[in-house]
This record gives sequence, structure tokens and C-alpha cells, in this order.
Amino acid sequence: RFDEISLMLAVCKRLSELGYRGVSSAYSEDKRYFFLSVEASEDIFSFIEEYGKMQRTECALLYVKEHCKAICEGDAVNRLCGL
Repeated sequence: RFDEISLMLAVCKRLSELGYRGVSSAYSEDKRYFFLSVEASEDIFSFIEEYGKMQRTECALLYVKEHCKAICEGDAVNRLCGL
């Protein structure tokens, strides 16, 4: 979870630079919080806590999908990394 969209975009850019090519989706909750869902080994995600809060549960993802608006689904990291 990110408090600003710029923080989520910075994570997308960094993941792209690390070569991330997995499934990823981005969501917004009332333009107040932003979420990035990614699938890969946890080693690549160690830096994300510098930008926001990690939530590693299936329940968190279910909440996001039900209560948040999708910004980009399927390839969010690569589509948003240049913004």
C-alpha cells in the first residue's frame, strides 16, 4: 500500500529495472491509497518497504480487488514504469 501514486510508480520503475516481467496490477482506493499486486519470489521485493507497506496475504488482495478501482491489470509494472 502506498500513500502517494508517485511512490507506487517509483516501485514500478525499480522493479522494471530489476527485470521484473511477472503478472502485476495496480489499484486505487478513492485516490487516497494505491496498491500494487505482484507475483514473484520475495527476494526481489525487499526494497518495497522503503516506499510503502507490504501486505503478503490473500485476504489483502481480495480486499483490494473488491473495494478498489483497477488502474492497470496484468502488466502494471511495465506499463507504469515510464510515468
